[in-house]
Amino acid sequence: MRRRHALALLLAAPAAANAADVPTVRVVLVPAEGDADMYYAKDAGFFKDAGLDVQIDTIAAGQNIVVAVAGRSYEVGVSTTVAIALARARGVPIRAISGGNLHLTTAPTDMLMVAGGSTLRGARDLNGKTVGVTGLGNVPYLATQTWLKKNGAEMETIKFVEIPYPAMAAALQAGRIDAAMMAEPYVTLSKTFARPLANAYDAIAPRFMVSEWFASDAWLQEHPDVARRFIDALRKSHDWSNAHPKETGEILVRYTKIAPDVVPRMVRTAFVSTPEPQLIQPVLDAAFAAGMLPRPMTASELTWSAPP
Repeated sequence: MRRRHALALLLAAPAAANAADVPTVRVVLVPAEGDADMYYAKDAGFFKDAGLDVQIDTIAAGQNIVVAVAGRSYEVGVSTTVAIALARARGVPIRAISGGNLHLTTAPTDMLMVAGGSTLRGARDLNGKTVGVTGLGNVPYLATQTWLKKNGAEMETIKFVEIPYPAMAAALQAGRIDAAMMAEPYVTLSKTFARPLANAYDAIAPRFMVSEWFASDAWLQEHPDVARRFIDALRKSHDWSNAHPKETGEILVRYTKIAPDVVPRMVRTAFVSTPEPQLIQPVLDAAFAAGMLPRPMTASELTWSAPP
Protein backbone atom coordinates (compact mmCIF):
# COMPACT_ATOMS: atom_id res chain seq x y z
CA MET A 1 0.00 0.00 0.00
CA ARG A 2 2.81 2.37 0.94
CA ARG A 3 4.70 1.56 -2.27
CA ARG A 4 1.58 2.26 -4.37
CA HIS A 5 1.07 5.55 -2.51
CA ALA A 6 4.70 6.55 -3.02
CA LEU A 7 4.50 5.66 -6.72
CA ALA A 8 1.36 7.76 -7.14
CA LEU A 9 3.07 10.75 -5.54
CA LEU A 10 6.11 10.26 -7.74
CA LEU A 11 4.03 10.14 -10.91
CA ALA A 12 2.01 13.19 -9.86
CA ALA A 13 5.05 15.30 -9.03
CA PRO A 14 6.04 16.27 -12.62
CA ALA A 15 2.47 17.28 -13.43
CA ALA A 16 2.27 19.40 -10.30
CA ALA A 17 5.59 20.99 -11.09
CA ASN A 18 4.54 21.74 -14.65
CA ALA A 19 1.30 23.31 -13.47
CA ALA A 20 3.24 25.51 -11.07
CA ASP A 21 5.44 26.67 -13.96
CA VAL A 22 2.46 28.11 -15.86
CA PRO A 23 2.24 31.84 -15.08
CA THR A 24 -1.14 33.16 -14.00
CA VAL A 25 -2.36 36.45 -15.46
CA ARG A 26 -5.42 37.93 -13.77
CA VAL A 27 -7.48 40.08 -16.14
CA VAL A 28 -10.39 42.40 -15.38
CA LEU A 29 -12.90 43.80 -17.85
CA VAL A 30 -16.47 44.98 -18.33
CA PRO A 31 -18.54 42.14 -19.85
CA ALA A 32 -19.31 43.92 -23.13
CA GLU A 33 -18.83 43.03 -26.79
CA GLY A 34 -16.11 45.63 -27.19
CA ASP A 35 -13.93 43.88 -24.61
CA ALA A 36 -14.79 40.33 -25.64
CA ASP A 37 -11.47 39.76 -27.41
CA MET A 38 -10.18 38.45 -24.08
CA TYR A 39 -12.89 35.79 -24.06
CA TYR A 40 -12.07 34.85 -27.64
CA ALA A 41 -8.36 34.48 -26.86
CA LYS A 42 -9.04 32.30 -23.85
CA ASP A 43 -11.83 30.17 -25.29
CA ALA A 44 -10.03 29.51 -28.58
CA GLY A 45 -6.89 28.38 -26.75
CA PHE A 46 -4.44 31.14 -27.69
CA PHE A 47 -3.39 31.77 -24.09
CA LYS A 48 -3.06 28.07 -23.39
CA ASP A 49 -0.82 27.71 -26.45
CA ALA A 50 1.33 30.52 -25.05
CA GLY A 51 1.72 28.66 -21.76
CA LEU A 52 -0.39 31.09 -19.75
CA ASP A 53 -3.19 30.60 -17.27
CA VAL A 54 -5.38 33.66 -17.90
CA GLN A 55 -8.13 34.18 -15.32
CA ILE A 56 -10.84 36.63 -16.35
CA ASP A 57 -12.91 38.61 -13.88
CA THR A 58 -15.61 41.18 -14.59
CA ILE A 59 -16.50 44.48 -12.99
CA ALA A 60 -19.62 46.59 -13.42
CA ALA A 61 -18.00 50.03 -13.22
CA GLY A 62 -15.30 50.36 -15.86
CA GLN A 63 -13.75 53.41 -14.17
CA ASN A 64 -12.59 51.14 -11.32
CA ILE A 65 -10.40 49.01 -13.60
CA VAL A 66 -7.49 51.47 -13.62
CA VAL A 67 -7.43 51.51 -9.82
CA ALA A 68 -7.60 47.71 -9.65
CA VAL A 69 -4.66 47.20 -12.03
CA ALA A 70 -2.53 50.00 -10.59
CA GLY A 71 -3.11 48.52 -7.13
CA ARG A 72 -1.96 45.07 -8.35
CA SER A 73 -5.31 43.36 -7.73
CA TYR A 74 -5.05 42.33 -11.40
CA GLU A 75 -2.17 42.13 -13.84
CA VAL A 76 -4.06 43.36 -16.92
CA GLY A 77 -7.17 45.45 -17.51
CA VAL A 78 -8.88 47.28 -20.34
CA SER A 79 -9.99 50.89 -20.56
CA THR A 80 -10.44 53.66 -23.08
CA THR A 81 -7.51 55.61 -24.45
CA VAL A 82 -8.68 58.74 -22.63
CA ALA A 83 -8.94 57.02 -19.24
CA ILE A 84 -5.48 55.48 -19.55
CA ALA A 85 -3.95 58.77 -20.69
CA LEU A 86 -5.61 60.73 -17.90
CA ALA A 87 -4.35 58.25 -15.31
CA ARG A 88 -0.85 58.38 -16.76
CA ALA A 89 -0.89 62.18 -16.78
CA ARG A 90 -1.85 62.13 -13.11
CA GLY A 91 1.12 59.93 -12.27
CA VAL A 92 -0.60 56.53 -12.16
CA PRO A 93 2.08 54.04 -13.34
CA ILE A 94 0.25 52.13 -16.09
CA ARG A 95 0.94 51.61 -19.79
CA ALA A 96 -0.96 50.22 -22.76
CA ILE A 97 0.39 46.85 -23.91
CA SER A 98 -2.06 45.86 -26.65
CA GLY A 99 -4.71 47.44 -28.78
CA GLY A 100 -8.35 46.57 -28.35
CA ASN A 101 -11.58 48.02 -29.71
CA LEU A 102 -11.16 49.84 -33.04
CA HIS A 103 -13.54 52.52 -34.33
CA LEU A 104 -14.19 52.28 -38.06
CA THR A 105 -16.35 54.85 -39.84
CA THR A 106 -17.58 52.07 -42.14
CA ALA A 107 -18.74 49.90 -39.22
CA PRO A 108 -19.47 52.05 -36.16
CA THR A 109 -20.37 50.17 -32.98
CA ASP A 110 -21.19 53.34 -31.00
CA MET A 111 -23.91 55.82 -31.96
CA LEU A 112 -25.53 58.89 -30.47
CA MET A 113 -29.19 57.84 -30.25
CA VAL A 114 -32.47 59.72 -29.78
CA ALA A 115 -36.05 58.54 -29.40
CA GLY A 116 -37.73 57.49 -32.63
CA GLY A 117 -40.28 60.29 -32.48
CA SER A 118 -37.78 62.96 -31.45
CA THR A 119 -37.65 66.20 -33.41
CA LEU A 120 -33.88 66.47 -32.78
CA ARG A 121 -31.97 66.46 -36.08
CA GLY A 122 -28.58 68.01 -35.38
CA ALA A 123 -26.09 69.16 -32.76
CA ARG A 124 -27.69 72.56 -32.21
CA ASP A 125 -31.00 70.90 -31.43
CA LEU A 126 -29.37 69.53 -28.28
CA ASN A 127 -28.84 73.00 -26.82
CA GLY A 128 -30.48 73.02 -23.41
CA LYS A 129 -30.95 69.24 -23.50
CA THR A 130 -29.63 66.31 -21.43
CA VAL A 131 -27.29 63.69 -22.88
CA GLY A 132 -26.51 60.33 -21.31
CA VAL A 133 -22.93 59.00 -21.37
CA THR A 134 -21.27 56.17 -19.44
CA GLY A 135 -18.68 58.45 -17.86
CA LEU A 136 -17.27 61.96 -17.90
CA GLY A 137 -13.69 60.91 -18.59
CA ASN A 138 -13.79 58.41 -21.43
CA VAL A 139 -13.95 58.16 -25.23
CA PRO A 140 -17.78 58.12 -25.57
CA TYR A 141 -17.96 61.41 -23.65
CA LEU A 142 -15.06 62.88 -25.63
CA ALA A 143 -16.61 61.88 -28.97
CA THR A 144 -19.98 63.35 -28.02
CA GLN A 145 -18.41 66.63 -26.89
CA THR A 146 -16.21 66.87 -29.97
CA TRP A 147 -19.13 66.25 -32.34
CA LEU A 148 -21.31 68.82 -30.59
CA LYS A 149 -18.60 71.49 -30.67
CA LYS A 150 -17.71 70.86 -34.31
CA ASN A 151 -21.35 71.21 -35.28
CA GLY A 152 -22.10 74.46 -33.49
CA ALA A 153 -23.77 73.37 -30.27
CA GLU A 154 -23.65 75.67 -27.23
CA MET A 155 -21.82 73.38 -24.82
CA GLU A 156 -22.53 75.42 -21.69
CA THR A 157 -26.26 74.76 -22.12
CA ILE A 158 -25.99 70.96 -22.44
CA LYS A 159 -26.17 68.71 -19.40
CA PHE A 160 -24.29 65.40 -19.35
CA VAL A 161 -25.35 62.64 -16.97
CA GLU A 162 -23.60 59.34 -16.25
CA ILE A 163 -25.74 56.29 -17.04
CA PRO A 164 -24.57 52.67 -17.48
CA TYR A 165 -25.20 51.25 -20.93
CA PRO A 166 -27.93 48.80 -19.77
CA ALA A 167 -29.95 51.68 -18.25
CA MET A 168 -29.73 54.10 -21.18
CA ALA A 169 -32.64 52.70 -23.18
CA ALA A 170 -35.06 53.05 -20.28
CA ALA A 171 -33.84 56.59 -19.57
CA LEU A 172 -34.33 57.55 -23.22
CA GLN A 173 -37.79 55.99 -23.41
CA ALA A 174 -38.87 57.69 -20.18
CA GLY A 175 -37.66 61.08 -21.39
CA ARG A 176 -35.15 61.50 -18.58
CA ILE A 177 -32.50 62.13 -21.23
CA ASP A 178 -32.84 63.54 -24.74
CA ALA A 179 -29.97 61.62 -26.32
CA ALA A 180 -27.71 58.72 -25.38
CA MET A 181 -24.28 57.65 -26.53
CA MET A 182 -24.89 53.90 -26.87
CA ALA A 183 -22.65 50.98 -27.78
CA GLU A 184 -23.52 47.60 -29.21
CA PRO A 185 -25.56 45.54 -28.48
CA TYR A 186 -27.65 48.39 -27.05
CA VAL A 187 -27.66 50.27 -30.36
CA THR A 188 -29.28 47.28 -32.05
CA LEU A 189 -31.62 46.52 -29.14
CA SER A 190 -32.91 50.10 -29.05
CA LYS A 191 -33.74 50.40 -32.75
CA THR A 192 -37.37 49.45 -32.14
CA PHE A 193 -37.93 52.77 -30.36
CA ALA A 194 -34.85 54.90 -31.11
CA ARG A 195 -32.83 56.11 -34.09
CA PRO A 196 -29.24 57.27 -34.64
CA LEU A 197 -28.65 61.01 -34.48
CA ALA A 198 -24.95 60.91 -35.29
CA ASN A 199 -21.89 58.73 -35.68
CA ALA A 200 -20.17 61.01 -33.16
CA TYR A 201 -16.94 59.00 -33.05
CA ASP A 202 -16.10 60.26 -36.54
CA ALA A 203 -15.63 63.72 -35.02
CA ILE A 204 -12.37 62.37 -33.57
CA ALA A 205 -11.21 60.44 -36.64
CA PRO A 206 -12.62 57.93 -39.14
CA ARG A 207 -10.36 55.25 -37.68
CA PHE A 208 -8.85 55.19 -34.21
CA MET A 209 -8.24 52.99 -31.19
CA VAL A 210 -11.05 53.26 -28.65
CA SER A 211 -9.54 51.06 -25.96
CA GLU A 212 -6.32 49.33 -24.97
CA TRP A 213 -5.29 46.54 -22.67
CA PHE A 214 -2.90 47.88 -20.07
CA ALA A 215 -0.74 46.80 -17.14
CA SER A 216 1.17 48.44 -14.31
CA ASP A 217 4.75 49.56 -14.85
CA ALA A 218 5.83 47.42 -11.90
CA TRP A 219 4.35 44.20 -13.30
CA LEU A 220 5.80 44.87 -16.75
CA GLN A 221 9.23 45.41 -15.25
CA GLU A 222 9.00 42.25 -13.17
CA HIS A 223 7.49 39.97 -15.83
CA PRO A 224 8.49 41.18 -19.32
CA ASP A 225 8.53 37.64 -20.76
CA VAL A 226 5.02 36.88 -19.51
CA ALA A 227 3.86 40.22 -20.91
CA ARG A 228 5.38 39.41 -24.31
CA ARG A 229 3.64 36.03 -24.41
CA PHE A 230 0.35 37.58 -23.38
CA ILE A 231 0.60 40.28 -26.07
CA ASP A 232 1.56 37.77 -28.76
CA ALA A 233 -1.36 35.48 -27.87
CA LEU A 234 -3.79 38.39 -27.96
CA ARG A 235 -2.41 39.51 -31.34
CA LYS A 236 -2.97 36.05 -32.81
CA SER A 237 -6.44 36.00 -31.29
CA HIS A 238 -7.33 39.36 -32.87
CA ASP A 239 -6.31 38.13 -36.32
CA TRP A 240 -8.45 35.02 -35.81
CA SER A 241 -11.48 36.73 -34.25
CA ASN A 242 -11.71 39.44 -36.92
CA ALA A 243 -11.97 36.70 -39.54
CA HIS A 244 -14.38 34.40 -37.67
CA PRO A 245 -17.55 36.30 -36.66
CA LYS A 246 -19.67 33.14 -36.42
CA GLU A 247 -17.31 31.41 -34.00
CA THR A 248 -16.75 34.52 -31.90
CA GLY A 249 -20.49 35.14 -31.83
CA GLU A 250 -20.99 31.74 -30.21
CA ILE A 251 -18.30 32.52 -27.62
CA LEU A 252 -19.86 35.94 -26.98
CA VAL A 253 -23.23 34.38 -26.16
CA ARG A 254 -21.61 31.99 -23.69
CA TYR A 255 -19.83 34.70 -21.74
CA THR A 256 -22.29 37.61 -21.87
CA LYS A 257 -26.04 38.15 -21.58
CA ILE A 258 -26.41 39.04 -25.26
CA ALA A 259 -29.19 36.95 -26.80
CA PRO A 260 -28.18 34.60 -29.64
CA ASP A 261 -30.62 36.22 -32.09
CA VAL A 262 -29.15 39.69 -31.45
CA VAL A 263 -25.52 38.87 -32.29
CA PRO A 264 -26.01 38.40 -36.07
CA ARG A 265 -27.80 41.77 -36.27
CA MET A 266 -25.15 43.73 -34.39
CA VAL A 267 -22.28 45.70 -35.86
CA ARG A 268 -19.42 43.60 -34.53
CA THR A 269 -16.28 45.08 -33.03
CA ALA A 270 -13.03 45.02 -34.98
CA PHE A 271 -9.88 44.53 -32.92
CA VAL A 272 -6.33 45.72 -33.50
CA SER A 273 -3.34 44.36 -31.61
CA THR A 274 -0.51 46.81 -31.99
CA PRO A 275 -1.13 50.15 -30.25
CA GLU A 276 0.02 52.09 -33.33
CA PRO A 277 0.70 55.81 -32.72
CA GLN A 278 -1.48 56.95 -35.64
CA LEU A 279 -4.46 55.16 -34.10
CA ILE A 280 -3.91 56.65 -30.62
CA GLN A 281 -2.74 60.21 -31.29
CA PRO A 282 -6.06 61.58 -32.65
CA VAL A 283 -7.75 60.64 -29.38
CA LEU A 284 -5.04 62.26 -27.27
CA ASP A 285 -5.15 65.44 -29.34
CA ALA A 286 -8.95 65.62 -29.12
CA ALA A 287 -8.88 64.98 -25.36
CA PHE A 288 -6.40 67.81 -24.78
CA ALA A 289 -8.41 70.17 -27.00
CA ALA A 290 -11.51 69.33 -24.98
CA GLY A 291 -9.75 70.06 -21.70
CA MET A 292 -9.88 66.44 -20.56
CA LEU A 293 -6.09 66.10 -20.38
CA PRO A 294 -3.97 68.54 -18.35
CA ARG A 295 -1.24 68.63 -21.00
CA PRO A 296 -0.53 67.38 -24.52
CA MET A 297 0.50 63.73 -24.63
CA THR A 298 2.08 61.51 -27.25
CA ALA A 299 1.19 57.91 -28.01
CA SER A 300 4.72 56.81 -27.06
CA GLU A 301 4.13 58.03 -23.49
CA LEU A 302 1.17 55.72 -23.21
CA THR A 303 2.55 52.48 -24.65
CA TRP A 304 4.97 49.87 -23.38
CA SER A 305 7.87 48.65 -25.48
CA ALA A 306 9.31 45.28 -24.52
CA PRO A 307 13.01 45.49 -23.61
CA PRO A 308 15.40 43.81 -26.05
